[in-house]
Amino acid sequence: MQPAPKDDANPFKQKLYTEYEQNCWKILGMSGIDLRDIHANIGHDIYAEFEENLSYAGPFFMRLSMQMAVAGYETAIHEHLIGRELRFTERDERFESLGIGLTKQNIDLYYSISVKQEKQSRDKAVKINHR
Repeated sequence: MQPAPKDDANPFKQKLYTEYEQNCWKILGMSGIDLRDIHANIGHDIYAEFEENLSYAGPFFMRLSMQMAVAGYETAIHEHLIGRELRFTERDERFESLGIGLTKQNIDLYYSISVKQEKQSRDKAVKINHR
């Protein structure tokens, strides 16, 4: 697991992490490190994912993945409280209503890029295993 990227040499990337931290406090009432640690408890390193997304598709996709991490956790809490999963349209509306910059178009784009990224990762793994 990566440490918190407080003093990253890249000022643009640092700006993204600052926005992520602000969104965590605004929406979840916790720090970005707290959210990272919650994900780490289930074996998921979201900071590594953010960095991978930056490398894969640039800063816009990194920012989008940060927004989706916050929105996804907030929605998981909401679903737990109401006792059911939200339908896709309900989820998208909830994401948009959080006021962190998510739109239906961005949400769709996030999933589209994520699917392509996952497919490329699987294809790469298959090639490595067949050598």
